[in-house]
Amino acid sequence: MFRLALISLVSMSLLSSCRSPGAQEAAVKLTVAYTFRTQCLVVSAQDGDSGEPEQQKLTSSLKQLQQGSAEAVAAVFRKATWSRTLRITATAYGNSSCEGSVLARKESTVALPETQIVEHRIDLAAPDEDGDGYIPLDQGGVDCNDSDPAFHPGIQEVCDNQDNNCDGNIDEGAGPNWYPDRDGDNFGDVKATPLASCAQPASQGTTQYVQDNSDCLDSNKEVFPRKDHSETRCDEVDDDCDGIVDDGFALKGETCNDPCPKGTYVCNSTRDGLACSGAPPKEPYYPDADGDGEGDARGANSGLKCPEEPSPSGTVANNTDCDDQDPYNARGNLEFCDAQDNNCNSSVDEENVCMGKGWKVRTDSALTGRNWRTVALTPTDWVWVAGDGGKLAIRKAAGESFLSLDEQCGAANWKAAWARSDGAVFLVGDNGQIAWHNGTTCNDRRSIDANSPLTSIVGRFDGNSTQLYAVSQWGKLYTWSPGGAVTQRFDLTNPAYLGIHAIDAAAQFLLVGGTNEYNRPNSGPLISSHPGNGDATQVVDHTLVNVPGNYKGYLTAVWMESSSFAYAVGDKGIVLRWNGNKNWSYVNLPADSPVVDYTSVVALSPYFVYITDTEGRIRLLKPSGWAPAPLYDGDRPLRDIAARAMDDIWAVGDNGLVVHFAE
Repeated sequence: MFRLALISLVSMSLLSSCRSPGAQEAAVKLTVAYTFRTQCLVVSAQDGDSGEPEQQKLTSSLKQLQQGSAEAVAAVFRKATWSRTLRITATAYGNSSCEGSVLARKESTVALPETQIVEHRIDLAAPDEDGDGYIPLDQGGVDCNDSDPAFHPGIQEVCDNQDNNCDGNIDEGAGPNWYPDRDGDNFGDVKATPLASCAQPASQGTTQYVQDNSDCLDSNKEVFPRKDHSETRCDEVDDDCDGIVDDGFALKGETCNDPCPKGTYVCNSTRDGLACSGAPPKEPYYPDADGDGEGDARGANSGLKCPEEPSPSGTVANNTDCDDQDPYNARGNLEFCDAQDNNCNSSVDEENVCMGKGWKVRTDSALTGRNWRTVALTPTDWVWVAGDGGKLAIRKAAGESFLSLDEQCGAANWKAAWARSDGAVFLVGDNGQIAWHNGTTCNDRRSIDANSPLTSIVGRFDGNSTQLYAVSQWGKLYTWSPGGAVTQRFDLTNPAYLGIHAIDAAAQFLLVGGTNEYNRPNSGPLISSHPGNGDATQVVDHTLVNVPGNYKGYLTAVWMESSSFAYAVGDKGIVLRWNGNKNWSYVNLPADSPVVDYTSVVALSPYFVYITDTEGRIRLLKPSGWAPAPLYDGDRPLRDIAARAMDDIWAVGDNGLVVHFAE
């Protein structure tokens, strides 16, 4: 039970039950009881004798009846002009507008004392056969089936092919929720709006309806919920709809290092596994033999490494060095006049560093038509060349032509020459012939041993006296002073010597040749040392390291640049390097060179070692290897070379060949 207070009527003074009547007033405490659901209750009062009724709508104060009965309580006060008999009417409507069909109405007469509250009750009744609180339709109510309490407005529709909620529709909103299954895997779209229906909705094209809505990708029939499923396809799709994409590939998204760190595991191209993506590739590193920070541009890389790894010792991560045997030849370096590409821009001696000069083959009349075998330079500008048949020529100053001195020292086949600092040249040749020329006259021409072909000569000059040293192809060493007696220091039975050299300060002379003086093709290479003033007991043979076991031939020339540095060259491309000890190491052939006989060698420093060959080439050898290409590549065999500086190099050979750099 509950109480309901009414707002007072303007003309009839319907006041709240909590208001006390005045001394001259009488009132009715009215209780209206009802057992059905109503949306509007109207109470009206009028003078029992006459007059228009005054009324009040109680719509906003009513409760929907759930069970049992309900009551509304109001106070009705008599107007001063009314009699003491009141006629009170209670009317219930089926809608909140308080118009139209009346569910129940009842009128009652009440007699009032002068100053007293009278309690009065009106019971409204309406037909409700099923007791659900709703009046049947034919009685002005809304119950479409008053014989069954399960039928009335507001009740939940159920699947029974009837209008349970009396809204004119059958089974609407009832039944399970249905979801579209577009891919035919019997799982509905998790994102779709549900469609409630007692029966399965009809298919629409390829879309059927199912009650499950757990398909996380309804456009792919391979994707649907599966319990305890490990995904076997790596496709960026949650195949089993468990909220985890590609959960069968635990390492996906983790870092990887194939081939190098900083990669991420992603699905591979065949979608059946993982691949390391974004990892930087390994990069090559290249030998940096000359230590200038730039790797050799000519050869293959030394290996591969990851970008963050340091290059192995002696290597760098670039291959921009056009000449990895010389730290002075690298990108950005200055260009010098030396017949080399010093700045690695693929040009040699550019920017006019040679003042327009280069390799020049001399065509002086004193040179052509002769087979030159040796060249010797003085510290000044004098250049001596000598050859077969007593041929001899001199150039005394730059810019001048050579002067022919042919046969002034006889018709010997001159094989070697040494120039003294004052300009004089000393010659040796076949049949033990020796002579020297001062540029004006020939002196001391004689044969020291008619059966001994002299092959090489070197001298020492202290400003006053000159001492000369020459070797023979028959294993002999001779010493003498100009005009003086010749001393044979030794005569070895087997060796053949083709070269001798030493710097002035050296305690030992280096002698090179072969182990068999009679059979050059089957001879082994030979290097010995000798102090120059002892006999055969002072000869010390040196060890040649790493020479191919099947090598046969002679060493033809040797050059000592310092007491700890020398080179020897010879037949079939053999080159040996000396470090001041008794061991010589083998130098491999240039990568671009066939086997060829080397004829002569001269060194300005460890970085400038020039070698000639019978194919007409001049090559440059450095501590770490060969220059990328020949400095000079001619068409006639070269026999000897001499140099004052890297821009003053002379070489001679067959058929009048005399070539000079830079000119």
